[in-house]
Amino acid sequence: MLIRFDDSLETGHADIDGHHRGLIDWCNDLNDPDSALVRAGKADEGMRFLARFVDFHFAAEERAMAGSGYPRQAAHEKAHAWFRAEVRALERQLGPRADTRALAVRLRFLMQDWFLQHVRLDDRQLAAWLREHPVQATAAEPEDSLAAFVARSGIDLGALQDVRIARMKPKAKKRPGDG
Repeated sequence: MLIRFDDSLETGHADIDGHHRGLIDWCNDLNDPDSALVRAGKADEGMRFLARFVDFHFAAEERAMAGSGYPRQAAHEKAHAWFRAEVRALERQLGPRADTRALAVRLRFLMQDWFLQHVRLDDRQLAAWLREHPVQATAAEPEDSLAAFVARSGIDLGALQDVRIARMKPKAKKRPGDG
């Protein structure tokens, strides 16, 4: 069963919601035997990329918390540390004899059991705080952009280019007069 990004996961913060959608999309691709990523035999590389994406997302949230004086930052970061450790434990199990299908299923359970609840509770509270404290909140750091993350991910994105990475590229913004 794949995870659906629905209204219950919307935080109202565009960057946070975009990251969450991307994380869910990657998890779903790793758990769908018909996905191009799995069919191309790139699930292990996809798992490594996802682990880095988790780090990227949490770091961006943590910078926003620090810059806005978020009062629940310590508890939020403690939750992030637990999930990071779980994802890294899965990543360490990758290798030539690894059962990537079993690891992807375990990842899906982590996403369903922890991540979705974290988004619905903790991240919604964070997004509300950031909306209420716009002056104190830091502007997005250049390293928070998806393009910057993709550029420094360490994954052979050329190999994944035709398989999955196209969804990670930021969409070009329409200019006035574009149809």
